[in-house]
Amino acid sequence: MRSGDRVALGSFYGDIIASKGRSTWVRTGDNAVIIVPNSEFVEKQVTNWTANDWKMRAQVPVGVSYGSDPTMIRKILLQIATLTRTY
Repeated sequence: MRSGDRVALGSFYGDIIASKGRSTWVRTGDNAVIIVPNSEFVEKQVTNWTANDWKMRAQVPVGVSYGSDPTMIRKILLQIATLTRTY
C-alpha cells in the first residue's frame, strides 16, 4: 500500500497519508487521522479500493420528496459530483 490509497480496515475507511516504519496514518472522511500499527495490515483483512486503479465507485443514498423535479435533482447531483476530489 502507498500514500493516497483508499483502504478499509475494520470499522473505518480512509486514505493513507503516511507510511512509517511501525505505523501507517489513515485520514478518514471526517478528516480524523487514525494511526494504525503496520501489523494490523498483515494480521487483519484490509480492502484496498485503489490498489489497481485510482478510479473507484461509491454509492451515496439520496432521498428526495415525491414532488421534486427529477431534472433539477440530476443537475444538483452532477454539480456536487464535480466538486469531489479526483486523483
